Amino acid sequence: MRLTIPVLFLLVLACSCNRYQYFGINSAQVQKNDQQAFTVENDTLQIVYNFNGKNAPVNLLVRNKLNKPIYIDWKRSALIINDKAISYSPDEVGIRGVVNGGTINWVEGFSSTQASLDVTAKLPAGTQMIPPQSFVTRTPMGVTNKLLKNFPDSALQKIELILDDGSTAVARQAFFEAYNSPLQFRSYLTIVVGDSSASVPVAYQQSFYVSELYRTLVRPKKFTLYRDRPGEWSYVEEVTGFGKSAATGFGVLAGAAILTTDAWLESRNGQSGRK
Repeated sequence: MRLTIPVLFLLVLACSCNRYQYFGINSAQVQKNDQQAFTVENDTLQIVYNFNGKNAPVNLLVRNKLNKPIYIDWKRSALIINDKAISYSPDEVGIRGVVNGGTINWVEGFSSTQASLDVTAKLPAGTQMIPPQSFVTRTPMGVTNKLLKNFPDSALQKIELILDDGSTAVARQAFFEAYNSPLQFRSYLTIVVGDSSASVPVAYQQSFYVSELYRTLVRPKKFTLYRDRPGEWSYVEEVTGFGKSAATGFGVLAGAAILTTDAWLESRNGQSGRK
């Protein structure tokens, strides 16, 4: 009987694995460049959005095309999901964790201690200057760290993916339009040209949505679309089986909160109930 429990534990542990959801992001108003990144451009600046990576990071490049400085007001800029705005530069970010430590006592032996950590870290001011004829890059946050589930199972079709080594893997595939996409979001950037204290800020707003989705056990290194079309493809990861309890439900990226799909759904359902 003593041997049974460890064996069962190992079997359960072996059954745990990672499930991935890859999604292609599209936009009805923003064109893509050769790297499939979304590009907005005029005589003043160029803005490039790249969502490639885990948790759909908002990788931003802003280029100043003028001979005078321009400024990004991050405090008046935000990621907007279903009308819920998340500032690109929050005033503060909560930090929670566990502190582990130990003390050696040569007489009484080793003793360990554990304490909770709950502090608030202040973030710097949210205005960033871009000198003339130069660019800056920044990843203020990710879009989501949860699998998208707010669509019917009938939307998923079973397919076979062809991997780099010629082998195949099973996946579930779905396509969406902007009106029925499981995830729609907007990026709102506030730009000031010239003297930041005297100039009138200009808002640049672009809309995006998930247009294609794959659910599979294939890892990112083997998922061809994720590699070949980097600008538009993102993924989220979920630990299944025994390891599921260790998965993070709400994440932090680059000092800013990531909005989970569950929070987005709660917001949308709440708004639907008020109509």
